[in-house]
Amino acid sequence: METADADELSGLRAKILENSMAILRLFSERMDLSSRIAMIKNSSGMELRLRDRELDVIRDSGIKDEVLRSILVTLFEFSIRTQETAISAVNAHRGSGVAFRGETDDLLSMLGTVMAAPGVEFVTQTDLPASLKTAIQMRGGHIVMGKPPESIPEISIGHECPRDIASMPEDGLLRFSTFPPDPSGLNLIAVVKH
Repeated sequence: METADADELSGLRAKILENSMAILRLFSERMDLSSRIAMIKNSSGMELRLRDRELDVIRDSGIKDEVLRSILVTLFEFSIRTQETAISAVNAHRGSGVAFRGETDDLLSMLGTVMAAPGVEFVTQTDLPASLKTAIQMRGGHIVMGKPPESIPEISIGHECPRDIASMPEDGLLRFSTFPPDPSGLNLIAVVKH
């Protein structure tokens, strides 16, 4: 690679890093604002998700590009997750364990839908069932192949373990340790098949 190209590449990389850091600072500010909005919504008895408001923001933004629109919608989802976390911290009382019976694929879809959110990583060493994988990805979760770190919340398929936030100890049964699960601290979840 020529020196001029290497210098240009280095300069562009520095600018993109600076841009990424600015985006992360603004994202962090947005999440702080979302938490404050959650407190107002909670004290006013408002729903967290206000679909009409989301549609107004999309319309008023004037965004026509599909990729930019999908980024905006993803920001909405991160904000809702942040608001759910803020509300769950205020309303710490959650229901105790709950079990569901049904078809295995339906339960796996439910599991992925309930547990996944944008930015949540599901770490596993095994290939996940298609219905669980699809539900996780449709909700914005990310599946990472690798050894899960110790002491993170766990979803067990095959039998139950003490760290389980959810488990499928047998076909046709899905258990949650609390329902709905508390989203705070659930950015990294191990999925273990036994």
